[in-house]
Amino acid sequence: MTPVAYQQADNYFIKNTVTGLVPRHISSSVEFARYFGMAATMGKNGKPTPIDFAAHDVIVYDAGIVQKQLEITPLTLNYAQDKLILDVRIRSGERKSYQMHPFVILIVPKNLPDKVEFKLLQP
Repeated sequence: MTPVAYQQADNYFIKNTVTGLVPRHISSSVEFARYFGMAATMGKNGKPTPIDFAAHDVIVYDAGIVQKQLEITPLTLNYAQDKLILDVRIRSGERKSYQMHPFVILIVPKNLPDKVEFKLLQP
């Protein structure tokens, strides 16, 4: 396995028009905009992480629509056997009275395999 460098993208949200899961690998800004909106917040790190789709793609772990707090932590991203393997830790929290759509976006170099596999690790 070969480690793959990535940067986590912050301050985005999955649009409420998305009913299924977001694709695991997105390689264009047009496709990205179908699923995600920008969620600017106050403070020093309040702007969405810029993504240059000329040089980068994104890997998305989408937990689907849930009614509990989820903490999603990417641990490692590796390239092996013509696919990307992302180890993700999921911590499940308390049940909520509302629905949410938790996810994580990783910015990766362009020209990596489209096939992405997730290894989910419970704490």
